[in-house]
Amino acid sequence: MSGYRDLDPEWLRQQHHEEKRMLTEIAELAGVSPDMVGYAMKVYGIPVIRHFRQVFWDHDWLRQKYVDEGLTATEIGELVGKHKVQVLRALREAHIEIRKPRAIAPKGGVCGRCPHFEDCLDWEDDEPCRNR
Repeated sequence: MSGYRDLDPEWLRQQHHEEKRMLTEIAELAGVSPDMVGYAMKVYGIPVIRHFRQVFWDHDWLRQKYVDEGLTATEIGELVGKHKVQVLRALREAHIEIRKPRAIAPKGGVCGRCPHFEDCLDWEDDEPCRNR
């Protein structure tokens, strides 16, 4: 595919509204960027449904994986094919307390436990700092 004009409006509508696929999933199927899918939907006047996937989360299952088994948001996302941001949003909606993030040092930096704490640029909830 080379441009948004190669994306069939009816196919986009079916994938998003009937198949309940997110724009990133549609983009992967079509071999284009998610931005191009979003642009095409805007040009074709197809409404984008925001956050529709969240209603399908089983809160008990989510609590078991996150709280009881101690899986991270990234690990849960890998289990269900979702990004960790979607998992974190679902955890909040299920009123599950998000664990305090562990530090991860970007590009050889240091975590909050190291003497150069001020140099740390990034915090993640899913990987331990390799400097501990």
